[in-house]
Amino acid sequence: MELKKIIKTIEKNRLLLITATFIGLVLGIIFYFLPSKYISSGSFYVSKKTDKSLDFFTYEGYYAQQSAITYADSVITLAKSVDIKKDVLEKMNQPINEKNLRELNKSIKIKKAGPQIISLEIKGRTYELAEETWTKFSESLIKKSEEMNENSDEKLVVTTVSEKPLTRKAYRSPWAFGATGVLAGLALGILVMCGKEYFKNY
Repeated sequence: MELKKIIKTIEKNRLLLITATFIGLVLGIIFYFLPSKYISSGSFYVSKKTDKSLDFFTYEGYYAQQSAITYADSVITLAKSVDIKKDVLEKMNQPINEKNLRELNKSIKIKKAGPQIISLEIKGRTYELAEETWTKFSESLIKKSEEMNENSDEKLVVTTVSEKPLTRKAYRSPWAFGATGVLAGLALGILVMCGKEYFKNY
């Protein structure tokens, strides 16, 4: 009985559901054609300087590698800190306020890609902005790590794998945007339909 009632309600509101789904599809297509962001990505290598005459398979070589692996976690924590973000905003001559700090934080994606490799991705509205932000972030991270190591272990170093980051336009799938729009529109249509039926009985 309940199933028949549901089917009957859907048939009665099919125009609403079709309209909501179509509007969702249109909005999905509109969002797809909005200007897409750019992504700059690159990697850092964390290492510890050792005597070149030493073999990697000696205790000293093994200890240096383990120290670098452990230090890589500290570098990630440093990269996520407000201190680096503050430096980046200063280098880019932007006001240091909550809004800019939040926007910068949202545009950054940093993770440990390997035992001694750290990857960094930064999004920007333009090609130039994405590349400049990545470069300034890189400079700040390396400089801060060097300053900190002056009072601990100067042999631990952070270097960029490539001189410049790879900057490209972010890929966006039209099918994903269309499907998301359709599902969002359909969900909204069902919500409105349920609301109508609920308030009709009161």
